[in-house]
Amino acid sequence: MVRYPHTLHVWYMEDGTYDPTGDYFPGGTAEYYIEGRAEPNGEGRMITLEGGAQIVYNYMFYCRDQYFELPYNANAQLNSGWQGTVKRMANNQTGTVIWL
Repeated sequence: MVRYPHTLHVWYMEDGTYDPTGDYFPGGTAEYYIEGRAEPNGEGRMITLEGGAQIVYNYMFYCRDQYFELPYNANAQLNSGWQGTVKRMANNQTGTVIWL
């Protein structure tokens, strides 16, 4: 049995920043490949976003603890061929859950 049979590819544009002298540095592309387990949402369950809106998600992706935060609407692709966006991310004591 394989614990993490799926790979999630996530990419997005990072915001530009200013250094202490006021010089602007444009943001680049952030890209991650995350091993985990994707479970489809076959029952039409919903999640609540920070603003209170509720949306239906397609997959819950379970993986090891991640040291980064993925922004809402970051591009996402599973190795099974599904493409969409990140809806939410939560780091727990035992791992990370990403709603797609």
